[in-house]
Amino acid sequence: MSAISISLLFLGLVVGQAASPSSKKPDDVVTLATKVGGKTFEEWDRLIRDEGTDWASKRKAIEAIKPEEAATLVRAIQSSGKTPSGVLSAAHLIFKMSSPALKAKAFPSLLKLLDDPSNDVRTMAALAIADCGEIGEPAMPRLEKLAKGKEKEFLNYASVALTGLRSDKVQRFILKNDPTVVQFHSLYPQAVFFITHFAAEKTTPHWNSKVGLFGRYELELQFDLKIDKKKWTATAEGPPKFYFTAVSSVELRSGRIDSLNYDSSSQRNFGLEKWKELVAAKGDLNVLGITPIKDKPFEGFDRYWKNE
Repeated sequence: MSAISISLLFLGLVVGQAASPSSKKPDDVVTLATKVGGKTFEEWDRLIRDEGTDWASKRKAIEAIKPEEAATLVRAIQSSGKTPSGVLSAAHLIFKMSSPALKAKAFPSLLKLLDDPSNDVRTMAALAIADCGEIGEPAMPRLEKLAKGKEKEFLNYASVALTGLRSDKVQRFILKNDPTVVQFHSLYPQAVFFITHFAAEKTTPHWNSKVGLFGRYELELQFDLKIDKKKWTATAEGPPKFYFTAVSSVELRSGRIDSLNYDSSSQRNFGLEKWKELVAAKGDLNVLGITPIKDKPFEGFDRYWKNE
């Protein structure tokens, strides 16, 4: 499961969350006025929701938060059920985009919160751990046990967190060990990646690496995955396939792409041999019979292909 899916689940939970008993003292409860990284949670909430600020700028601001401030984010999670939804949604997204050092600082406390008497706190801790990536792996045995428990209100979220950690582990393995993926992300370091159907029972998981070029082209690498569910590693099942598309026009709404049209004459589907030619040419699209337009990017295209 992608971090975006987990974030949307988290935000949905926060919005519908009802207050529940908590052992936290009033002066320990994090409020919208509480500061972290030089801003109040209210200010962070506004910044994160501001569609006029690009995600690269938001991420840069969040990554600047010092690891020593991890305790404040943990306290926000401990305040679950007694604090405005803006605090929890901001705390979660701050934590998701924070530095590895901050996550490492917070993880031991988050692990302990999986045993908190409050269901709200346990749930928020589990979803925060899901965003810890490799740092969160020591929580997997505990989450596996919790996902098989009898608490129906919590076990679904334990399962979601566990799926997030497993997916992240498989992604790291593929990024490091699959030669085609290594080449793709070396040639296009700005590329994004994700696995579709990771947790599906009857559908084959699918690897996707995708990059936008010159503000108007997309190149995507796809292949089926065979996942080892004991080690949570994976290998390619079948040859990789590549898909190149060119955008001909876009329709905007509030500065974001609402829909776009593709130039079918510029579409290219190809395999490994043509990919090797593209790599040898250092990404020169002329190898695909495309003379790229490099100076006319479409507004909002980068946000579109990155799904931001």
